Amino acid sequence: MIKIIWRICEATFAESAFSGEGASIVGGRWNSKGKRMVYTAENLSLAILEVFVHLNVPTVEQDFFVAIKVEIPDNLDVEYMSADRLPSDWYLSSSKSLLQALGDEWIDSVRTPILAVPSAIVPQEFNCLINPFHPQFDRLIIDRPQPFNFDASMWK
Repeated sequence: MIKIIWRICEATFAESAFSGEGASIVGGRWNSKGKRMVYTAENLSLAILEVFVHLNVPTVEQDFFVAIKVEIPDNLDVEYMSADRLPSDWYLSSSKSLLQALGDEWIDSVRTPILAVPSAIVPQEFNCLINPFHPQFDRLIIDRPQPFNFDASMWK
């Protein structure tokens, strides 16, 4: 079971990193516009990859990003959605509306505070979606943001 998850975001958004506002404004793979959801990953390296694939230009400016560790208490429920419960092409952008419908339904159901879903980048690993309005959200232990910098060699 996942005990620690990570979020990387721009330092200017660190204070609101767990509000779900950004995902609500633009929508995401697992949520429609207007639905608040927080995207995290089961380990720091996956969180790095998830941000890296969305960067349009090299971002090596010092302290532009922060990494935030979150501890999940043992008695907090995490729902898992394995890839075998999804269509075979779930990782393609053409399946986005189906995944958004699944994520929106999960948010609206308020079943669990966290939904672990396979990463489209590394399907053997999980991204963890957080419902910031779940009644148990405040039981997550969210650490202080730590400066995070991408190594320039990642763009070679």
